[in-house]
Amino acid sequence: MFLILAGYTALGALLFIAIESPHETDEKNDIDEARLRLMRGLWDERNSGGNFTDWEALAKDLLKPYDEQLYHSFTIGVSPDTDTKVWTFWKAMFFCSTITTTIGELLYVFILFYFYFVLVWVSFIFFVRFIQGVFIFFVFILLLLLLIL
Repeated sequence: MFLILAGYTALGALLFIAIESPHETDEKNDIDEARLRLMRGLWDERNSGGNFTDWEALAKDLLKPYDEQLYHSFTIGVSPDTDTKVWTFWKAMFFCSTITTTIGELLYVFILFYFYFVLVWVSFIFFVRFIQGVFIFFVFILLLLLLIL
């Protein structure tokens, strides 16, 4: 039972990674593109000949889309600082296990049904087989007695 639950959770984790990983990769690429646009804009305007106030206004204009991209990425949980993925297999496994335990009542119903099946039906089948065995034994004894007499 535990192995079935662990396999089910692992399958859910792999499915979750398959769904979330492309979105996370796209979000990190968007951050890198915004950073590159910011650096190119600042590089292109480094020697524009203007004063510091003009350059500061230009830098603020170039920083605004980058800040918005960082804010958007941060709100959905993607960090721009690391190359590691947010959704690793073990984090997805933990997430899926919390869902499984949250919906644990269904698991309890399954366990109760399983025990009901094992205790009642399997016991009933063994009882029926036992009665059949006793019946066959008595028929065999009766046939032996008829052959002897």
